[in-house]
Amino acid sequence: MGFAELAVEIQRLIIILIITVVASVFLVVTMKKGWVKTFQASFKEGLSINSNSSDTLNKLNAHSLSQDISDIDKALRIKCLKLVYELQPKIQLGLVNSTICDMARNGLSWAFYVPLMLSIEENNFRGKFAKLHVDAHLVHIVEEIHTKYELYLLQNKYGCEKNNVPPFIEVEEWVIKLLREHWIKTVTDAICQACLKKIEKYEFYLIRFATTGDKYNIAVCEACIEKNKKYVQEVRGL
Repeated sequence: MGFAELAVEIQRLIIILIITVVASVFLVVTMKKGWVKTFQASFKEGLSINSNSSDTLNKLNAHSLSQDISDIDKALRIKCLKLVYELQPKIQLGLVNSTICDMARNGLSWAFYVPLMLSIEENNFRGKFAKLHVDAHLVHIVEEIHTKYELYLLQNKYGCEKNNVPPFIEVEEWVIKLLREHWIKTVTDAICQACLKKIEKYEFYLIRFATTGDKYNIAVCEACIEKNKKYVQEVRGL
């Protein structure tokens, strides 16, 4: 590369750097001045809290509500993650058998881990745990566990559990019962509690928005209250 070409390349890089800096400064300024129009009230609920108001109090209320709803969603996810870990000892106790060694028992318990973790990562609790869909969701999880169970046996066919681990068909009924009592029921309760907490938050901020005459966010809160009530009814099968 000649000197002239090198000079042109340096100029191009300088221009890109200047544009990047200007864009970054502009973004920071717009955020500080409150030009960003919306905060998400809840990603799953698909409704936005409008903070594009000249009233500072309305902006603060909108931001606080958005953060509170986000915190509830995060707490729900963490609770479900903990449930997966809490299931591990229950699974191992359920597989207690004098003919199954500890290594096999521990390994088979992990057949439950991936399907349940994926269920959380998909983040569609309200849809899959609604009474109309929960049985299909359970069937899907059991099928995934069955696959992982058989895969473990195949990969460890020369281990101490070679002829001692029961085929999946012998433990399937127990697996379904365990998931219904310690997974489906607990997650369902957690979903309902999260929805009820959201309703409390929306009702609390509804009063604040009414006091300041913020009609847009009043309507949003009312819609979110109705949506979460509907979620609770769907999950409980009312």
